[in-house]
Amino acid sequence: MLLMDLTGQEKKKLKIQDIQYSEKINESPLWDQLDDLTRYLRLAAEFGCGNDGEALYKELERSMENTLRSFQSLVLSAKDPDEPDSLAEIRKLRPQGPRCLQKALPADYSNRLRGAVFGRMAGCTLGAALEFEPIASAKNWALSHGDSYPLTDYWNQVRYPQNVHYIVGKKQDLTKSGMNAVPPDDDTIYTLLGLLVMEEYGADFRQEQLAEIWKKYLPLGKEKPDGEKGCWWGERTMLRNLLAGQSLPEAGINGNPNLQSIAAWARADSYGYVFPGNPERAAELAYRDAAMNHR
Repeated sequence: MLLMDLTGQEKKKLKIQDIQYSEKINESPLWDQLDDLTRYLRLAAEFGCGNDGEALYKELERSMENTLRSFQSLVLSAKDPDEPDSLAEIRKLRPQGPRCLQKALPADYSNRLRGAVFGRMAGCTLGAALEFEPIASAKNWALSHGDSYPLTDYWNQVRYPQNVHYIVGKKQDLTKSGMNAVPPDDDTIYTLLGLLVMEEYGADFRQEQLAEIWKKYLPLGKEKPDGEKGCWWGERTMLRNLLAGQSLPEAGINGNPNLQSIAAWARADSYGYVFPGNPERAAELAYRDAAMNHR
């Protein structure tokens, strides 16, 4: 990774093993300060100076927006010849080897495709109930709910503590007694979006066409703290920008600090399904999808 200052001057070239994240940044105090700000805003209203309080809050918002724009300029100015952005430059870094392993579909393709889709849906669904939770929590919850540990079956019930502010799927849909289908979430929906865009526009779809598929089928969800959202992180930012009328590539970049997140992996399966044995072609489509909001 090549880091540059806002003038574009090279500062230091880093490899992944050399990256050191700042220990000075801790998000916990920031959340506490945000809570204090909202409490002060209410307190200002109670003391009869609510208008002045709102003015201070607006001043903070403008300052934060300026800082975020500076961060965005900083990271978008970074270039690394070992991690290029363009597909042509990426291909130049590949080792020698076959690019297409077979030209025809295997005889048992339909069975393989069915297994791939079932595997994808099972993996997403069976892990969703305790996503983000450490193994210790899984063990405690299993024993407290009468399940064995290690699990020999699936969860009979999953009860979230009251102070947890996110929900992955509907809890009852992620238990053995309540599961009768694959509950939709962003990870399973991404696979369907890739298939939908190819069904609608073919394998030569353009990014703008995929953006239309996103706007048509991917729910943004309610802006509520309990996690009622159709997508998260950089995907949510892009979809919000698209729905606000922004076009690509700006919609995928503006206000998106998740340019290197793992969501592109979750969006890649569809292209492998339709180009089995042809990793170069599948990767080309996966790149076209991912490059909308990743670098």
